[in-house]
Amino acid sequence: MASTEGRGIQSNLHQQDLSKLDVTKLSALSPEVISRQATINIGTIGHVAHGKSTVVKAISGVQTVRFKNELERNITIKLEPLSESVVRMYRERADEKDEKIFHDKLKRCKKRNLSIDSEEEQIVSVAKKQKKGIKTQEFIIEKILDFKHESGKIYFFVKWKGWPNSENTWEPIEHLDNCPKVLNEFLANEELKHCNKIEELKNEISFGNLLSNEVLLERLDEVEEIDITNLKTSLIIKLLSMIYLPEKDECYAFELVQDARNLLQMYVLTRKRCRQLMKLKDWEEHLNQVDKSKKLTVENNVDLDGPPENFTYINQSIPGSGVTIPNDPPIGCECLACNCRSKSCCGMQGGIFAYTAKKRLRVAPGTPIYECNKACKCSLDCCNRVVQNGRNLKLSIFRTSNGCGWGVKTDQTIKQGQFICQYVGEVITFEEAEKRGREYDARGLTYLFDLDFNSVENPYVVDAAHLGNVSHFINHSCEPNLGVWAVWADCLDPNLPMLALFATRDIDAGEELCFDYLQKSSDSDDNEANVSSQNQVVTTDDDEINIPNGSEGGMATSPISPLKSRFEIQQQNMAMLRNRTECKCGAVKCRKYLF
Repeated sequence: MASTEGRGIQSNLHQQDLSKLDVTKLSALSPEVISRQATINIGTIGHVAHGKSTVVKAISGVQTVRFKNELERNITIKLEPLSESVVRMYRERADEKDEKIFHDKLKRCKKRNLSIDSEEEQIVSVAKKQKKGIKTQEFIIEKILDFKHESGKIYFFVKWKGWPNSENTWEPIEHLDNCPKVLNEFLANEELKHCNKIEELKNEISFGNLLSNEVLLERLDEVEEIDITNLKTSLIIKLLSMIYLPEKDECYAFELVQDARNLLQMYVLTRKRCRQLMKLKDWEEHLNQVDKSKKLTVENNVDLDGPPENFTYINQSIPGSGVTIPNDPPIGCECLACNCRSKSCCGMQGGIFAYTAKKRLRVAPGTPIYECNKACKCSLDCCNRVVQNGRNLKLSIFRTSNGCGWGVKTDQTIKQGQFICQYVGEVITFEEAEKRGREYDARGLTYLFDLDFNSVENPYVVDAAHLGNVSHFINHSCEPNLGVWAVWADCLDPNLPMLALFATRDIDAGEELCFDYLQKSSDSDDNEANVSSQNQVVTTDDDEINIPNGSEGGMATSPISPLKSRFEIQQQNMAMLRNRTECKCGAVKCRKYLF
């Protein structure tokens, strides 16, 4: 009865067969479409449809919603898509929430007070209201209704809770200090209403490279003290002031533009910085998930660059095409307590025991190091197991300020002879390295490390350009504090040693770690005279050592030299010398060119 009565009242409606309805042919004027614009939530659909199923289908970016109404009639509502500027605004708001949470957390970690903390957000929206002849009191704001810019000041039209509309008043912004929630709600609606105009204004006032990274970086130090929410609020207020500015107040236009430019610049920088730090934090967590050694930290206080692209962190070198890395040693020592007195120990195969009792290196550059392996009888904490046990120092990957990109510094004091880390990457054939080397040389990259200890005709090369560990980020210096040694353990192939970085002197906490990419003698004529003394070290009574630095004059050339063969080729080819890479190490004895 009710259904029939309803049909009689609304005779203009006709029943639709949804199974035969071709939604691709719908237009704004189609009789099936009762509204070109509608706001529908799930609750509304559920109520109208009385639990009937609904169908949502995208048609070229337009949403078509079909359902049965309470009169059992099929109704189609066509929803036009939001404008691109509105979509961008909503996405921006979602990103802003994540960025604010991260930024606030970062500030709390640095033990700095927030300008608006979590407790303040719970304060009831109250503001000062002045009545003639009545003492200043606080009243609750129910809603902000309007906005205006008048005589250089900003006012909001306020509806007071419990008071009639006749008592609505224009209040200056300073009276709304304790009302962030109601103020931001009003501004959010105004931003949505004027989103196209606001976007245009942002573009118009961004002249003169205002938002270029070079200009933004000049204010990088200011970001830590900024509250993103307050910054966004101030920016929107300035932009709305420009939109609502009456003709009689045009004298304030220049000041408004300058203020808006300043706020926009800081707003863009703060958001970029937050996104950057969020990515760096995620990368740092990933590094520590892969590398279970001592903690690695990541910091960039120099520019807005995020984690390096096309780089995968690994702990051990992996074989490339045509390369096999054996890890099943055929022999091992029978020692139960390995030391320099055990003549049959693996550590004595190089002629001298490489480590002190404190597991610090005590041999000169170029000396082969043979560690105990899985076939040995000794325990895993044997003093001749150092490199294979991994990094034991807290290091930091940081952005350098001298144009060298990423670098590595130590977070703790390092003693001379301490093991730093392995140089790992993809082990490739020399032929493949020649192909990649030409590409890397043209781009100024130096990640190829020749494994030429056993032979001048080195058959293998370590490529750490896209696969590597923390050593990938260690920079070159002509006066390094690290040296490279060839180490054998489970893999005893003479052509496939591990590459180990050791401290060649005491290193202070916070100091950058560097090694000589060429590790070349300053006077090659003296090489033969120095080879005989290559294994000599100085050991003091307290077990401290003095390792000759491979970059010092008179020290023999280390057999291991990254890109050494390519360096020699370039020296012979004067045409290629014109394209040599300038060295930026800044050392007193800098050679001026890297290779």
